[in-house]
Amino acid sequence: MKMNDLKIWIRKIPLHVWILLLIVAVGIFLRTYHFRDWLVFNPDQARDATVIGNILEGKKSWLMLGPEAGNTLFDLGPWFYHLEAISAKIFGNAPDKLAYPDLLFSILAIPLFYIFLKKYFKRNLSLLLTFFLSISYFMIFYSRFASNPNSIPFFSLLFFLGLLMLLDSKEKRVAWGAALAGIGIGVGLQLHILILFVMPAVVFLFFLNLFLRKAPIAPLVKKTLMILFFALIANIGQIAYEANHNHSNTNRFLKAFSKNAQSNNWGQDIEITLLCQAEANLHILASTSTGDNCEYPAVLSRILASRVIGVPLGQADRDILLEIAVGLLFTLGGYVLLVYFWRVETDPAKKRFLALVGAYAAVTFFVMVPIIGQAALRYYIVIFFLPFVFLGLWTKLLWGGRNGKEKYFFGAALIAIFALIAYLQYVKIGSEYTKHKEMSFSDTRFVALDEAEVMAKYVAENTLPQKKAYISGKVVFFSRYFKPVSYLAKKQYGIKIERGLKESKMKDDIPMFFFKKPVSAYQIKSRIIMGREAKGYKMFNNVAIVKF
Repeated sequence: MKMNDLKIWIRKIPLHVWILLLIVAVGIFLRTYHFRDWLVFNPDQARDATVIGNILEGKKSWLMLGPEAGNTLFDLGPWFYHLEAISAKIFGNAPDKLAYPDLLFSILAIPLFYIFLKKYFKRNLSLLLTFFLSISYFMIFYSRFASNPNSIPFFSLLFFLGLLMLLDSKEKRVAWGAALAGIGIGVGLQLHILILFVMPAVVFLFFLNLFLRKAPIAPLVKKTLMILFFALIANIGQIAYEANHNHSNTNRFLKAFSKNAQSNNWGQDIEITLLCQAEANLHILASTSTGDNCEYPAVLSRILASRVIGVPLGQADRDILLEIAVGLLFTLGGYVLLVYFWRVETDPAKKRFLALVGAYAAVTFFVMVPIIGQAALRYYIVIFFLPFVFLGLWTKLLWGGRNGKEKYFFGAALIAIFALIAYLQYVKIGSEYTKHKEMSFSDTRFVALDEAEVMAKYVAENTLPQKKAYISGKVVFFSRYFKPVSYLAKKQYGIKIERGLKESKMKDDIPMFFFKKPVSAYQIKSRIIMGREAKGYKMFNNVAIVKF
């Protein structure tokens, strides 16, 4: 292609495409900057890296299941492990290479989200909402390490787009729609146990609705069978495992479901679920929460109890109450707007979009109720799209049909809201950047790969020429750091790390490293643990390692 032809071709590319490319580029930068060093490398990631290493070395068969779903003893499908193993085969067996598939799907989800939003919203609003997705710290964080739920956004979007194609009677690409929906389900149910309930239920509800409306039976059966076919193809690994292991995983699932899917107080659990969803929506959109736990129910209960006994509200309590009120207004109002715009919508395609979003959100809400006591904010990656759709609906309500001074007023209000969201994300991303730069990111919740490597190096330098050491520590530190440091010490220095939890099982001539919160040098110098005297220590900002 000649230079002039190239210039003409570039000029023909519409402005909105350039804007979308810029949004994707911003998303790529935020997801890949210092990707290796700042990779989250928690115990689950160390466990999975060990599994992948065993597969590549031939110690473990490819015909296996994926990670355990919570503490249920039920294992998800092997899709996640298979992708990690393929990535390790191509790029090398290293923690960051195992995270490449999740990173790729997170990046691809950005333009796919724009395509999904365009099914209902206008172009400019779709671009704006896609931009907020690309800079959402919640979405960025769950793209920067390997974990089975992290690819849910991409496969959820495949599912949505495929189902919308199948529900359009004018759509001729039935096979494509069935493939997208089937692959979305087949892979999705291998990524998170909630998907196992939500996606099939949504498909059932939509086709049941068509059946009740007396749609032709033959096309319904054909589309259902096609979705099932592609879902089975995507899930062939788990099917093969079950066939070879007497359906043992299915039996564990049924046992876990009957044990965990219980609610002693449905009214209270629904209230907690609503509060948690309100918190998750604000957090995904504007990074308002500081941790992974759902805090609104406990905070609200504490404040109400204090008011009963006459304790005045402090400024911090007023701030959190305002945040809870905003979250509830945004969420409850979002559901109301979803129903309202669905009722007044005359375009069948747009009506289906709103119905799909509403059905998926409603099913997810009620599936969460019996497990809300075990749920965390990260579970809401299953409905990552909801706060952005709600923001779009609120924008449509406040901006649509305005004229004169009213239009300027609501326009200014919306600009202020958008600016606030962007600012809060900027502050959050900046604070996390500072933690990583100062190597103070790792704590009792998360471990960064670069910090874990420094810890493993300290252990190795104080163990060699011996090839064995013990790691012990306070429970929260031991449970967080044992697997990551053990994995890196063995892989990089050939040192075998064992659990140093019982004095009677430890040999005196093998060093033990005790992980705990930072303390003064004087306190460490005089310590004796399990009959051993401290011989050295090193501070790692939020963690201290003492050699005994």
